[in-house]
Amino acid sequence: VLEVVGAVLVDLAAAALVFAALFFGLIERTMLSRLVRLDKEVQVIAGNPLESQRVSVDGKDEITSVSTNINHMIDSLGKNQQER
Repeated sequence: VLEVVGAVLVDLAAAALVFAALFFGLIERTMLSRLVRLDKEVQVIAGNPLESQRVSVDGKDEITSVSTNINHMIDSLGKNQQER
């Protein structure tokens, strides 16, 4: 009986590790890579603010909302500069 319980616990631990690896891989692919891309795009814009560049917008989540707000901010800054 102890051998069976031990084998079940080992299998359960292995399944948990596989699930965790898949879960974190999915998070990396869907969220963190988009945040890294957004950071790089903002750094490019900050490095050359006179060009009219925008960050890419894709999806329908919080990262998309931040990207959209960054583009609106850039548009507002451009309009203020033109009005001066």
